[in-house]
Amino acid sequence: MEDNSVGFIDFSRNIPDYRIERKKLHRVEELLLVTFCGVIAGCDSWDDIELFGKTKLAYLKRHLPFKNGPPSDDTLRRFFRALDPEPIEACFTQWVKSFQLELSSRVVAIDGKSSRCSFEGGIEPCM
Repeated sequence: MEDNSVGFIDFSRNIPDYRIERKKLHRVEELLLVTFCGVIAGCDSWDDIELFGKTKLAYLKRHLPFKNGPPSDDTLRRFFRALDPEPIEACFTQWVKSFQLELSSRVVAIDGKSSRCSFEGGIEPCM
């Protein structure tokens, strides 16, 4: 099967950036990547995402340069406050659909029961 999926970073390059050029310390892809990863990791606030970015900077730099380090909570707040939600929703939906066919033949558990081994009756889930 041919892989037509688009990576998260590729998807994030299509998001319009309305910030003033001279004030940009972080690329849109960096802001979206640290936020996406932080939310998946359980971050509930901009402060949490900033701390996530600081503690996981080495991992994040494997994907993007982060020349100015991780974004601050204020930077994240300002960026997302100015962001138009419609283009990001459209791009995110397009990104999810790009790998939907690949996943249609498999079940992907996202509830965490398998990772916590909380399945029932001694029947182990398929991994």
